[in-house]
Amino acid sequence: MLPRHPPKSPPKPMVRHWLMGDARLGDALLAAARNLPPNGAIILRPHAMTAAQLTPANLRQLRAIARARRHMLLHSARTPVGFDGVHASGGRLRGRVKPLCFPVHNPRDLAAARRAGARYVLISPIYASASHVGAAGMGMGRFKQLAQAAKKAGMTAIALGGMDAVRFATMRRHGAAGWAAIGAWLLS
Repeated sequence: MLPRHPPKSPPKPMVRHWLMGDARLGDALLAAARNLPPNGAIILRPHAMTAAQLTPANLRQLRAIARARRHMLLHSARTPVGFDGVHASGGRLRGRVKPLCFPVHNPRDLAAARRAGARYVLISPIYASASHVGAAGMGMGRFKQLAQAAKKAGMTAIALGGMDAVRFATMRRHGAAGWAAIGAWLLS
């Protein structure tokens, strides 16, 4: 008799396109989620979003969009009940949850992401952006260093901060496997 092995689930595709939930999207949050190319990720960040964006009706619609377009739906404030995973917003974790993605601004954050077991690191800010008022972008050199270190640690680098499709083409040559944005998805 042959040993029984559980069936392997198909590998998940690389998540290249990320939408960061933010109050600046206002009522356009659902439109931005629809504009996100298939197999993307949507990160809900209650600390950066309005109560109106997080109503049960909006969450149901976001889940329906995520299912239909094969997006991962992540949450930054709670365990993933009804979500596909956790984003360790601000590097903070609640409970004993392994984050799927982790924000990285420097080598210390990258080390924390590795210790936490993150699969993706959102490296930011690459360029100056409305999310990081007054902060200069880190530029290509610093991004490339962090992306290479992430890859060596088995994590995937996602570029964040002033990103759009044109800028991603450049960042890809410097180690970005994907890019995250807020307003860029409204223009798609």
